[in-house]
Amino acid sequence: MLFRSPKAVVLTSIPMVLANVWQAWRDGQAGMLRRFWPFLLTMLPGTWVGTNLLFAVDPKLLVYVMGGALVFFCGLQLTPLRLKVPPQVEPWLNPFVGFAAGVLGGTTSLFGGIVALYLLMLDMDRDDFIGSIGIIYMIASFALLGAVGLHGAVDAYTALLGLAICAPMFLGQAIGQRLRQYIAPQMFFKAVAV
Repeated sequence: MLFRSPKAVVLTSIPMVLANVWQAWRDGQAGMLRRFWPFLLTMLPGTWVGTNLLFAVDPKLLVYVMGGALVFFCGLQLTPLRLKVPPQVEPWLNPFVGFAAGVLGGTTSLFGGIVALYLLMLDMDRDDFIGSIGIIYMIASFALLGAVGLHGAVDAYTALLGLAICAPMFLGQAIGQRLRQYIAPQMFFKAVAV
């Protein structure tokens, strides 16, 4: 079945690359690269490890991992519990979270849950959150597409399907960017989780 195979990761990684290049260019901030370089540096080998697992592990197990990760991270964001990472701890935590995000993203293409939760724990404002997530997702999506490409999972048919998904994705992204300015920050972060 398509959605229990590496092809599903390819289908999502192509739109992710294009969406996040646009997001990073539109909302990215150069200072975020300085802040998150250890995160990004360790996310790359994490993505490679995760992609190797994608091709080695039973696809049914990956469906459970993906579902469990989605439920856990989104559920945690919807609770009133607000975990905070103190600024002095962030530089030490960045490499570990980056590697974990890479492994999860490489196996499921879902970098979002762990990255969004971590950025929320850093207590960023909405614009810094969007700029940071755009840069992190852009680099993550390039790493993921490169890793699955090295495994031979990108063929012309899958690439065309991935590109076809981009049209509604860009429309949704444009609508979301318009709506973002009218939504209160707390409601915005809950909407991200939903």
